[in-house]
Amino acid sequence: MSNISEKYLQEIKKAFGTEEEFQAFINSCQLPLKKSIKINLHKISPEEFTQETQPDWRKLTNPWFINEKDSIIPVDVFYVDRQDTQIPLWKTFRHQSWFFYIQEVAAWMPARFLFNSKNLKKKSEKGWKNIYQTLLEDTFSDFPSELILDISAAPGGKSVQLWDYLQYLYSKFLQNSSDTLQTSKLWFIVSNDVNKSRILALAHNLNRMGIFNSWITAFNWFAFWKNLPETFDKVLVDAPCSGEGTGFKSDFSLKFWKKEEINKISWTQFQLLVSALKTVKPWWIVVYSTCTMNPYENEFNVKKILEFFKGAVILEDVKIIDKSPGIESWDWQQILSPENAKKLARFWPHIQKTWWFFIAKFKKRETLNLRMPAENKLAPKYKNKINYDKSLQKKMFEFAKENWGIELDPNQHFFVETSSQIYLTSPKWLEVKNLFHFERIWTPVFKKDKRWNIRPNHHFGSILGHLATKNFIEIDKNTSQKYALGNDLEKSEILKEYIDWNPPMWYVVIKYKKWWLGVGKLTKEGIKNKYIKN
Repeated sequence: MSNISEKYLQEIKKAFGTEEEFQAFINSCQLPLKKSIKINLHKISPEEFTQETQPDWRKLTNPWFINEKDSIIPVDVFYVDRQDTQIPLWKTFRHQSWFFYIQEVAAWMPARFLFNSKNLKKKSEKGWKNIYQTLLEDTFSDFPSELILDISAAPGGKSVQLWDYLQYLYSKFLQNSSDTLQTSKLWFIVSNDVNKSRILALAHNLNRMGIFNSWITAFNWFAFWKNLPETFDKVLVDAPCSGEGTGFKSDFSLKFWKKEEINKISWTQFQLLVSALKTVKPWWIVVYSTCTMNPYENEFNVKKILEFFKGAVILEDVKIIDKSPGIESWDWQQILSPENAKKLARFWPHIQKTWWFFIAKFKKRETLNLRMPAENKLAPKYKNKINYDKSLQKKMFEFAKENWGIELDPNQHFFVETSSQIYLTSPKWLEVKNLFHFERIWTPVFKKDKRWNIRPNHHFGSILGHLATKNFIEIDKNTSQKYALGNDLEKSEILKEYIDWNPPMWYVVIKYKKWWLGVGKLTKEGIKNKYIKN
């Protein structure tokens, strides 16, 4: 660790009680991290995924510090030990077809804590129906029609995670609710990033993972509360930080560490947190996280927030097993009370074996009576040439049913048309379309020409393919890998006999077992690969 600034080493050393513990920390920073992945629960269960990968992957293990009983959501993160590593993990068909997302364990935690609920724990043993009744009454008062803000979203991993949890909860709600769903809404995620150069990566990841009911914005973080006070149900603040947590990758990132720069960053983080807490509704949640170790970006910001809001905002417990709590004092200065410090969570490389991470969970327990702005400056400044009328909805619902036997859900699916493409979103968009100017929109599922000839793209198959009851083909594991790498498929590789297709329908949904992969173009020779080609 010769490249690390001596100033940083002397500063962070204050966090350790003994020289031995400090050396353990230094030594752990030079060790590679275990590869970890997050399962997409709405597509495959952890049990199914474990069974599916057993022949190829030696072992899947959950982090030791996760208590599944503390959440209504199953543990969906695994350390990966693969037998055959010739194909990079990100090129495997299970990753390309979003069975999972590559995500470091500590980075996986913040979004999960937006969905922890103390209220549900007491009734969990009575089954799913009771859990979701409680969820409706106590936790998500208008579930599933939430509006969530990921305020610093790029490159998109946490937005993907939020969407997956909401889709999973929605499916469980439908399975276990005896009542007819009374809302025509679904949740909606606003994925914001102030850095426009990072938005391309954000858009790619959201589209690739099929996040259709989301909107990408590029606003200054502080603009949200000024224009949309107390609007969101939840806000995730995975804050821009000094990035000390990348020390396990390269100690070069700490070569020029300066406390003066840290002070500037921490002030920005504080303002970002203030904005998030002002734009969230009363009695709802803001989760704050950084990938850094120094207390200036972590505990000192928590202290400033609690003092700034004077009782209107409180800390909730971040529950993990045998966790490392927050730091109570620094340089003989008291930062937090022991009670509040214990509600925070730190991830140390020599203890949790993750990268360097910090999480705080805030609950806003009263309205701040913020003044509504005379003008919402985040609103669209011009009318976009898009169509979303009832005739479009009817046409697309009938088209999907006629050609693939797909029964779409009007509570969940909503189409928007531009001059050359048709996008999928949710009806919740109708409520938010006038609130924000967007940078990127929805997920394209069809291309069309001026004569309104339409053809599906890969995203159509990867999002709606599981609903297909006809005009689909099945392929095995090896063929699925070939397909994910962009290769065309031959007739001999298809497990289902050809059907007599009636022109002009020449696109089929591709499945591996019961799981949907994408869409392909039927030819005389086989299947033309349309993987991630829009």
